[in-house]
Amino acid sequence: MPIYHTAQAGMVARLVFWGRSRIMAERVVPVAELDGYVGKNISAICSLGYTSEAPHHNHCAHFVSHLLNLHFGHKCAKHGFSIRVDEVFNRCRYRGDWKNQPKIIIENLIFATQSTNMGHDGKMMDGPNKHMGIWTDTFVYNYSTMNHQVLKETVPDFLTRLNGVYNPDGNNPVKLFYGYELPV
Repeated sequence: MPIYHTAQAGMVARLVFWGRSRIMAERVVPVAELDGYVGKNISAICSLGYTSEAPHHNHCAHFVSHLLNLHFGHKCAKHGFSIRVDEVFNRCRYRGDWKNQPKIIIENLIFATQSTNMGHDGKMMDGPNKHMGIWTDTFVYNYSTMNHQVLKETVPDFLTRLNGVYNPDGNNPVKLFYGYELPV
């Protein structure tokens, strides 16, 4: 599976060719750009007006979708960006348990949810307590609705924070998953 890095319209894209007929593309966001989002509120990221900080609005997938230019499933506006964690996860060509991610990957999506949100087929189900971000070799960049901003965390800090939010009694711990290569 050849991976090519190329500049197109001011952005870096990873192009992966599957046989002769299938092309997948996924933007690789430079770390300097990710660092520029740290501390920003969703209102500085989404110009389409989907910026409510109500508890039922979770902007983690929304943030990632703006950066990766994802437009499928439920969106922030009619022609806007994806907003559902499970829809992004289930569209990834490669996905699985975080412990089993390929070692050669230096950037992919990281997902956090409880085992009860995962189906026997490996797909993420619709339900509460799901979160996602962009993982680089060192940090997770993710939007925290509770903190009203983009955070930059290590993987252990990301997991600890989400266990505190989603599993305060310790009965249903949060698990981490990876995903990459979204169809165009």
